[in-house]
Amino acid sequence: MKSVGKLLDFKKIWNRQALGPALERQLILIAEANVRDHRIATERLSKRHGVVQEGDLLDPCSDVQVPFVKEVAPELIGRDEEQFIKKDAKTQQTIVTGIQQQTHVIELGTAYWRGLQGWGRQRQLLSPDDDSILSVAGAMPKKIPTEKQSARLLQIKARLEEEGHPSQ
Repeated sequence: MKSVGKLLDFKKIWNRQALGPALERQLILIAEANVRDHRIATERLSKRHGVVQEGDLLDPCSDVQVPFVKEVAPELIGRDEEQFIKKDAKTQQTIVTGIQQQTHVIELGTAYWRGLQGWGRQRQLLSPDDDSILSVAGAMPKKIPTEKQSARLLQIKARLEEEGHPSQ
């Protein structure tokens, strides 16, 4: 498959939750070729040395030639497409994380954020930016923290919990 210059489409396999018959045949051919190559290398070395040691077989399968099963082609994607899929997945995860953080901030509620702000002020643990962002959370539902503000609020929450504020 390396000689084709493409990569397995793991997303397609994952979505299907199974290997296609062609891919199964391809993997069997690869395994058989590697076992055959390993056996040949082991026999050669044992004839030369009498005893084969672990270090003698560093990479016996590096030059194994395996026929390509043409029906595997639909299971492959180009490197550009793989990069696009990875980038898209990262973007999607960033969006999901932002929404989860914003949801968590809202679920904790106005009273929690006002209490945290008061606790932090009493102990002089808040920067002006911290205090300002906590004021936004304390003004819910009139003001809803943005995803970026929500991430910052959760950082402030974690920091103040390390300082002794009861966790929630």
